[in-house]
Amino acid sequence: MTYASIILVVCLAVYVRQIFYFYRGLSRLPAGSGTEIHSVTVIVPARNEEMNIERCLRALLAQDYPAEKLSIIIIDDQSDDRTAEIVRTMSAGARFPVTLLSSDIDSSIRSPKIRA
Repeated sequence: MTYASIILVVCLAVYVRQIFYFYRGLSRLPAGSGTEIHSVTVIVPARNEEMNIERCLRALLAQDYPAEKLSIIIIDDQSDDRTAEIVRTMSAGARFPVTLLSSDIDSSIRSPKIRA
């Protein structure tokens, strides 16, 4: 038996042992664990995204996540186009809460991020 064969047999034995421990650990998990649905907040930064924000919001609003567990925050960073207007229009009939945070010219760079 060569050294390569010995190393191969040892690696195979370690691999089989790891699989055994993995399945043994899975059987110890309590029943029902992992079934809780967590709250999710999606934060979308946007600056002059008039061409893309509608498609982005449509994709987010098409999610089948429970409505009370998902919220969407759009951060408009001093856009010069219709980004904020599109977000306001689309959020009017949305089944998820959509919040638009607009930064002012006088505000600090971090303020919309902190408010989010």
